[in-house]
Amino acid sequence: MNTDVLIIGGGCGGLDTAIQLRQHARDVVITLVNPAPYLVYRPWLISLPAQRRSFEALQVSLQKAAAAYQLRLITDTATRLDHAQHQAWLGGGEPLSYRSVVLATGAPADRERLPGAVEHALFPCDVDDALALQQRFLALKEGNVTVILSGERPGPGLEYAGYLATAAHERGLTDQLQVHVVDDQSCLQALFGSHALELIGRLFAQKGARLITGQAVRAIHADGVELENETAWPTALTAVVGPLRGVDVGLAAPLIDAQGFVQVHTTFQSVEQPDLFAVGDAARLPPGDELPKSWVITRKQAETAARNLMAHMSAPGSPPLRYCPHS
Repeated sequence: MNTDVLIIGGGCGGLDTAIQLRQHARDVVITLVNPAPYLVYRPWLISLPAQRRSFEALQVSLQKAAAAYQLRLITDTATRLDHAQHQAWLGGGEPLSYRSVVLATGAPADRERLPGAVEHALFPCDVDDALALQQRFLALKEGNVTVILSGERPGPGLEYAGYLATAAHERGLTDQLQVHVVDDQSCLQALFGSHALELIGRLFAQKGARLITGQAVRAIHADGVELENETAWPTALTAVVGPLRGVDVGLAAPLIDAQGFVQVHTTFQSVEQPDLFAVGDAARLPPGDELPKSWVITRKQAETAARNLMAHMSAPGSPPLRYCPHS
């Protein structure tokens, strides 16, 4: 198979890039590769434990989008990218040749960053773990639930904890089922500041939840959580949000950094290969231009990446449109 533009990942970054490309170019062959025929609206995963929405309500059909915008949709997983040969290998074993490629794979949880997390914690920013968290939480009638906020994207952890505490309150289990929220290594404080964190703590207290700040997690155990100051408590369910890592598609340094993120300029072009682009959680912008990884920011990046990709393909050497994350 051949394509002009290959987009790996059918989340908001990949789909929005594809749509923007189609609006700028009618004749370009655009191929979108995604493991499922739908994308999951991840900002709403936080509502699953409180049963505010069903998982089916979070699914957006990629097949309908592909038909509407004349995209070639391949339901498969890209396992390896040989950019020197401009080929991607799919899970079914078939290679796909391209002129330019956009990596919009998102970023799965880095499950090994906290000791014991692989064995004893759920990472509910990943879809399967979000569903598991919902199932296990709804089965609980007593005990502690611990939400650890850590890494590059702690924000959704706050929302998860808020929904969990609200759900416990609505089920009449506030006295039996307590939510502990841990700001690991003060990552939340660095994001929001001390004053905001104090207000957040008060809001949690109103729901019967406890916010723990100023400490780092030493280890997660099967039946409890331990902090660096040796404070520990038993927990029936532990969730971690959100240390991230890049998706492994066979790229090596200097295309990717130590965590596996694709290193890009503010044009979203690779620092090494001008026909390799990355958007959203998969991308690592230059120091000073980084912003917290979020759905809204990813959509804005997709528009910039699409326009630069189109300019690169149609008129190599033309001035690029640079993304300004602070505007």
